[in-house]
Amino acid sequence: MKEILIVEDENIIALDLKHRLQKMGYEILNIASSGEEAMLFVENKKPDLIIMDVKLKGEMDGVNIAQKIYEKFYIPIIYVTSYSDDNTINRIKETRCGHLIKPVNEYELKEKIETLFNPLISSSMD
Repeated sequence: MKEILIVEDENIIALDLKHRLQKMGYEILNIASSGEEAMLFVENKKPDLIIMDVKLKGEMDGVNIAQKIYEKFYIPIIYVTSYSDDNTINRIKETRCGHLIKPVNEYELKEKIETLFNPLISSSMD
């Protein structure tokens, strides 16, 4: 079973994501509300995937902490954000991670995750 860390500072959204992901068959290791908390968790327990909000509590936003985590641990990340301005989207694209705009569509979330875990799915759909 694939293990996922959710990094989201809005508790209602985090719990909704947790419920949806569990329903899809994934194990949720933890919910972190800040980048610093996420980094500490990742250093101790390496998840298979991180679902990361862009706006977080603490000093670092989701893009900053995602870059640090990916550079150190190579864990794939999918951003979830309510920000769709050019600056935010360009910052996300620079990290080469996928993203979804809130409210998150369950079908799109499942498709992004499956594509990360099984790249053959995306290439066979072309």
